[in-house]
Amino acid sequence: MFDIEILLRALRKGYRVTEFPVEWRCDRDSRLHPARGAGHTFKELRQIQRDLDEEERGKGSAGEAS
Repeated sequence: MFDIEILLRALRKGYRVTEFPVEWRCDRDSRLHPARGAGHTFKELRQIQRDLDEEERGKGSAGEAS
């Protein structure tokens, strides 16, 4: 999930993200199994979202006086 987290962080900071084509080939030795790993992947995405939201909330209150 490292790639997705980096993209989300960049977008939240206002960086411009450019898409470019990649030639994809079916690799029988691939360790990625979308059907089997979908639940785990979704959980990781939600955790990244929560972490980023929490960081943003922390920034907003860091400079405020109590």
